[in-house]
Amino acid sequence: MRYCFRSRIVTLFCLAAALTSLPVLAARAQDVMDAKSAAFLRDRYLADLDSVHVKVMALAAAIPEDAYGWRPACDPFRRC
Repeated sequence: MRYCFRSRIVTLFCLAAALTSLPVLAARAQDVMDAKSAAFLRDRYLADLDSVHVKVMALAAAIPEDAYGWRPACDPFRRC
């Protein structure tokens, strides 16, 4: 019985130590970027955004205009 109690205390202590170290790790992950890294990140984000825009516009052009109003038929097991 005493061994079980000790193992629980050790487990709780380890859990408390792990939980108290998490904010330190999170703060370290939020370090400020330098200007060069921020510019690179911005350029990559804008390139990805342009890529998505081109793909969405190509998809919209490929779908006939009369198909935009299409809705699935009502299914008795699903709400429409």
